[in-house]
Amino acid sequence: MATTLIGDKTIDFSVQKRNLVPANIVSDAQKLHAILTNIIGNSVKFTDQGKIILEIYIEGDRLYFKVSDTGIGIDDLNLKNIFEEFTQADSSTTRKYQGTGLGLAISKKMVELLGGEIKAESKLGEGTVITFFVPLKSQAIADDEIAVPTEHGDIKKVVGRQVLNAGTVGQPPKILVAEDDEFARAAVRMMLEHRYQLVFAKNGKEAIEKFFATSPDIVLMDIMMPIMDGYQAFAEITKNRSKPTVPIIALTAKAMIDEREELLAYGFTDYISKPIDDEILIGVIEKYISRNA
Repeated sequence: MATTLIGDKTIDFSVQKRNLVPANIVSDAQKLHAILTNIIGNSVKFTDQGKIILEIYIEGDRLYFKVSDTGIGIDDLNLKNIFEEFTQADSSTTRKYQGTGLGLAISKKMVELLGGEIKAESKLGEGTVITFFVPLKSQAIADDEIAVPTEHGDIKKVVGRQVLNAGTVGQPPKILVAEDDEFARAAVRMMLEHRYQLVFAKNGKEAIEKFFATSPDIVLMDIMMPIMDGYQAFAEITKNRSKPTVPIIALTAKAMIDEREELLAYGFTDYISKPIDDEILIGVIEKYISRNA
């Protein structure tokens, strides 16, 4: 993981795991991997050269992960907002270090879903330290997966005993998510993966292909996408139909009343503005699922 993220940068990456940390750690491997990928990726983004250290240790019944870098750092004013969506230090930083600013916001939500907490410390020009913990569990009570941090910063996934819900009948609704931004896709995945089957498309052309290949129950369509935008993808999907047979909900960062009316007039079933609120998103999805049930 870390080697891939660092690429050609001159960064010395190391993992320091204290002796008390067990070889096998019981947690949600997928979420833990995503959290560490986001945090380490953020450190790499803002560190042109120097060091990044991942420390793993135990205090009481908590398992801690601490990522320290020697990057550009953050001033006190911006540090308090570091876990907010779409936040970077300032406009000049955004221009130099491109990105949506969603990575740490996603990490915070995932850490909280695991029952933990996350915090940041930083000094401008000296570097940043991100520390989070998750509850330490015994392997004997593992339900799904064991996440095993390696000395290279990777997370090995070992499948443990699976717990099946005998009361579940049929498959959950299938949602096609057309979104070109990888962090926005990760945010939607975190919001919805526990409730629905998710299919992702990175542009409008891919959305059309996956729509007809997978037969989703609902489509979440980003408007601004490369190759083919949301309007064009909508037109191809609904060609020769006066209205879509499957609800197609527009996702756009342009939260303006006139654009909302334009989207609805074009034929979109509904509209959700970014940054997306998980409760609003699920509420809209459930509204149209119940109508089509």
